Amino acid sequence: MILIYFRLEKSTCVTQRWASADRNIVVHGGYPVAFQVYNHCRSKDYILSDMMTFFAERHGHNIQLIEVKTTEKNA
Repeated sequence: MILIYFRLEKSTCVTQRWASADRNIVVHGGYPVAFQVYNHCRSKDYILSDMMTFFAERHGHNIQLIEVKTTEKNA
């Protein structure tokens, strides 16, 4: 199973998503990262579904999404 870590940050207009198999990249920044910007009306379920499709196309269906909270950036 491939673990994919992701972080969502919402602003008034958009939701930004960072995702990577490397947790440190998601927490602290770096490369390679899958970055996507979504319209503010997109639900979290939509974003998760889109992310599952994106990574399933690249790594197969044996993946698990793990959310990294923004508070972990300060730890």
